[in-house]
Amino acid sequence: MVIAENGKPIIARLSRCIDGRTGARLLAGQAGLRAELVDRHSAAFTVEAGAAAALVEARRRGIVADPGSYR
Repeated sequence: MVIAENGKPIIARLSRCIDGRTGARLLAGQAGLRAELVDRHSAAFTVEAGAAAALVEARRRGIVADPGSYR
């Protein structure tokens, strides 16, 4: 990597934080957490549950009237 703005260039060698055993553990942990989040998200929410939750919240905020109020 070469860094230069208004002076002589500075040449630097960068090492990635995912190199070595520590990096391998970090990447494995990241992959595990991503898989866990995908499992939780897909199991926790269905289309019907999302629609029901949205309707309940809309009624709670007064955006949608209760069905019994039309009688």
